[in-house]
Amino acid sequence: MSLKVRKGNLDDVKSFVALGKIMHEESAFAGVEWNQDKVMTFGRVAVTHKDFCTWGADDNGVPVAMVIAQVVPYYFSDELRLCDHLWYIDKNYRGGDLAKQLIDKLITFAKERGVKEIYSGVSTGIDVHRPHAILEGKGFEHLGGLYKYKVQG
Repeated sequence: MSLKVRKGNLDDVKSFVALGKIMHEESAFAGVEWNQDKVMTFGRVAVTHKDFCTWGADDNGVPVAMVIAQVVPYYFSDELRLCDHLWYIDKNYRGGDLAKQLIDKLITFAKERGVKEIYSGVSTGIDVHRPHAILEGKGFEHLGGLYKYKVQG
């Protein structure tokens, strides 16, 4: 195993999208339609726009983890926060320091951008206790929960 964590770029979009598809199929969002074109467009924006923090990890060139977050103002203030869109680690690579390394990248990016706070959520339903423990171990404060209600026609 030869893990390498690095900033995402345009060459990574296709492999990030493939990893995102795996995440989608494993997650609570599996029943929601997957739009490949929309995800590709989002990926291209995420790796090129200055307000996005996009990092990935690969094992001998095979993508195994990623995090994408975006600097946004609060709806009630001009102050900035960093909100994650996703962070995912392939099931075969969970349990090590990889998640902590990706979170460190978020923290460094936030400091560089003058962000006041980072907001990170666990909405996939995947092994929810592990990310909770990792986030709290990095100094994140647990603020509440995320609830899902399935509306039936």
